[in-house]
Amino acid sequence: MDKKYNDRITGGVFLIGIAALGISGLWWPGILVVLGITSLVSGLLEGRLWKSASGAFWLIGLALIFYYNWPWWLLIALTGVGLIIGAHRDRSSGREVPEWAQRLTAWGERMQEHAAAEREKRKNDDS
Repeated sequence: MDKKYNDRITGGVFLIGIAALGISGLWWPGILVVLGITSLVSGLLEGRLWKSASGAFWLIGLALIFYYNWPWWLLIALTGVGLIIGAHRDRSSGREVPEWAQRLTAWGERMQEHAAAEREKRKNDDS
C-alpha cells in the first residue's frame, strides 16, 4: 500500500481513539492504549505487524500497570516479556517467528495486495 493511504487509516484510528478518550475521560493512561493500537494498525498496514507488536505491548502493558496501580515489579516482568518478544521480532535474525505471528503478517500482506488491486480498479474505472 502507498504511504498516504496507510497514514490516512492510521490517522483515522488515532482520532477515533482520541474521541473515545474524550468520551470516557480516561486520558491517562488511555493515551498509551491509543498509541499502542495505532502502532499495531500501522504495522499491519505496512506488513510489519510483528515488529510493531513489541512497542504496542509495552504501551498497553504500561497503561494497565498505571490504571490498576499494580506494583512496580510488574515493570520488570513486562521488560522480560518485551525482551522475549523482541528476540523473535526480526525475521532476518534467523530465529523462529511464532506461527501465529506468521499468519498475522501473511494476512496483512494479503490486505495490502487487495487494497492495491482496489486502487487499480478505481483508477481504471475513473479513466
